[in-house]
Amino acid sequence: MTNVDALLITPPSRLDVYQSLSKDYAAIEPPVWSSLIANYLMKRGYSAKILDAEADNLSHNQTAEKIVTTNPKLAIFMIYGQQPSASTQCMPGGEKTCDELNNLSSNSIKTIVVGTHASALPKKTLEEEPYNFVCQGEGPITIIKLIEHIKTNKTKLEDIPGLWYRDKDKNIKSNKRAPMFENLDQDLPGQAWELLDMSKYKAHNWHVFGKLETRKNYASLQTSLGCPFKCTFCASHVVHGRMIRHKSNEFILKELKYIKNLGFETITIYDDLFAAKRTKFLELEKELQQFGIVDNTKFLLPNALSVAVLTEELIDAIIRMNVEYFKISIESGSQYTQSKIIKKKT
Repeated sequence: MTNVDALLITPPSRLDVYQSLSKDYAAIEPPVWSSLIANYLMKRGYSAKILDAEADNLSHNQTAEKIVTTNPKLAIFMIYGQQPSASTQCMPGGEKTCDELNNLSSNSIKTIVVGTHASALPKKTLEEEPYNFVCQGEGPITIIKLIEHIKTNKTKLEDIPGLWYRDKDKNIKSNKRAPMFENLDQDLPGQAWELLDMSKYKAHNWHVFGKLETRKNYASLQTSLGCPFKCTFCASHVVHGRMIRHKSNEFILKELKYIKNLGFETITIYDDLFAAKRTKFLELEKELQQFGIVDNTKFLLPNALSVAVLTEELIDAIIRMNVEYFKISIESGSQYTQSKIIKKKT
């Protein structure tokens, strides 16, 4: 009988998505959400492991074999990428792996899929994909309640928030979404770094502006969840809603110090809107300077600013923070499109 309650799986997708470019150009991204959820489970007395097929360079069949060998009570397919649309193109990799797993295990291992695509299209995902369950939302509460159901059968499926499933008659059912965490310091306290071999992760080619010989390992951090804006290109709200919740600067500094002590010189912060609160960000930048965290560190901010909050003061602070690059969300370069179609005043 397995001793592992949860196995969080990043299925192999790189080769399918990037084909011949995957060898030299594609990144191997640290599985931030697998690490966050694993830590959440372990803090509450559950056992968890992470299987990152991308980092271990596994095929779909090899990944399925590893899952069977581990024999977890729940196999959790984490279909995320570190930009909002990346979940959809990674879905085929999860599907192939889960099909292999179901064949090898004779459907004995329960599976759930978590991610942006699954949250946006939960019914379609359950209809078309080989998983037993679909999670709509961020996942920690749904997963822990589902493990309780599998282990003890005391929690009924219809009482598990955020869950999509089939009843005994094979009809698709869904439950209301799980409540959003409000205190991230307390409810989602950091990543399970001890479950990851961080030497296996490499940055995107565009992290180094094409200079691949300078590319190093990097760590990723999540310091907030959600975004209040309604940009037409972004699907983040299907997971995190239209509200933003921040970790405290004190907690962020603690995590950054830990990452620095691991030896990382490049740190990517993948919040949906890192500098959403101007005063909070400016205070953090001063503290980063004070504690020397910016020394010999490159910060990458793929989702730093919306044009709605862009100021010279923020840009100056980002420069002082030793940011290698940051991105600004721009929906259209056409004022007509912006004003008449998207209907924004920006």
